[in-house]
Amino acid sequence: MRVSFCSTLPLTHLRSLERLVFFNRHQRSAEPAIVKAVDLYGQPTIQRTNGRLHVALASRHDSQCLFATTIRQGRSVLVGMALYARPTSADLVVVHMAIAGMVPTGSATAYGVLRGLMRQICAIASRVRGIDSVQLLYSGRPLRSQYADSPKRTLASDVAFPYSLISTHDFGMNNCS
Repeated sequence: MRVSFCSTLPLTHLRSLERLVFFNRHQRSAEPAIVKAVDLYGQPTIQRTNGRLHVALASRHDSQCLFATTIRQGRSVLVGMALYARPTSADLVVVHMAIAGMVPTGSATAYGVLRGLMRQICAIASRVRGIDSVQLLYSGRPLRSQYADSPKRTLASDVAFPYSLISTHDFGMNNCS
């Protein structure tokens, strides 16, 4: 599966985005972490800006999102999303991650999408001055990718994420049209 990453989606993805964020069948398994994330960072909201969709945290101006899409039968399909914030100048925290209900839990595809999202976020973090770590809030403990002393160019490949199935997937970056 070829996965593309982008920060906004066309309006045609509204229903699939609502299902992904608010009615996702995978939410039950992450419920304690989701409650913790909402308590710490606020409720995610779907927003429309300039004819495009994105997800933000209602109570934080520093939140951003990243979507994962693929092409099925000639149409763009939303397969995942990560919502992240920068609570301190040195930290980037992935507050929410979601995989579409059509992606089987525990599958190589699910792991690949999650790993691809984390790699893209680490690549983003490597280009922002002052960020020293990326944390994944959904893990039982903060999952940190420390790279203050590492060369910035190695960030995307050095992320400490518990899934190793990325090599079976092709991760490209484009505009999720």
